[in-house]
This record gives sequence, structure tokens and C-alpha cells, in this order.
Amino acid sequence: APDAVRSESRRRVGTGDDLRIVGRAEDALSDYRAALTMDKCNGYAWMSIAQLASDQARTDLSIRALRNATRLLPAHPGAFLMLGKALEAFGQTRSAADAYKRATELSPSNAEAIEGYMRTRG
Repeated sequence: APDAVRSESRRRVGTGDDLRIVGRAEDALSDYRAALTMDKCNGYAWMSIAQLASDQARTDLSIRALRNATRLLPAHPGAFLMLGKALEAFGQTRSAADAYKRATELSPSNAEAIEGYMRTRG
């Protein structure tokens, strides 16, 4: 996507996040979808969709969105931490341990990721 389109896509994620925070989930989702229509490789849009899905107890959707986010943002420890939490909540502890491990590799002092890894590593 050209720079102007990518910039607008990022702006729509920010607007969506603001809407999600004030409880306007449908409007937030509309902005996230618009962001992805402009730039399907916007990892932050995928992370925001995952957060919205998590807020709505849609762990399955959250995991799918986070798998996209971690592919697009392979150096983002927060994406892997979120994925670990979602996988753990869904009962996929081995996969959760892998995600937490990656989060700790990217951010060695992240206590939440370390605790998650220790809890799920089997």
C-alpha cells in the first residue's frame, strides 16, 4: 500500500482503539475492518481485533487475529504475550508456552511472559 494509504490505515486503528475503550465495539470493529481493507498487512489492526475479540470472550477469533499479528510483527513481544494468553485460555498450553517463550526472547524482563512460560511449559 502507498504511504498515504498505510498512514490512513494506522489512523483508523487508533480511532478504532478509542472507540473500543469507550465501549463502542461495533464502531471499533468497523474502523479495524476499514484499516485492513486499506492495508491487510497492518499488524496493529490485527492486534486490535484480537483485543476486541478477547473483550467479547471470543478467544477463537482472538487467536486467529493474533496469529496474523505475530506473522506481521515478528519482533513485537506484546503480540506474542497476547497470543500466549489467548492460547492458554483456550486450553492450548503447549502452543501457549511457545508464544510466551518467544515473548520472553523478545523482552527478557517481561515478568508476565516469564510467568506464563513457567506456568505452561509442561
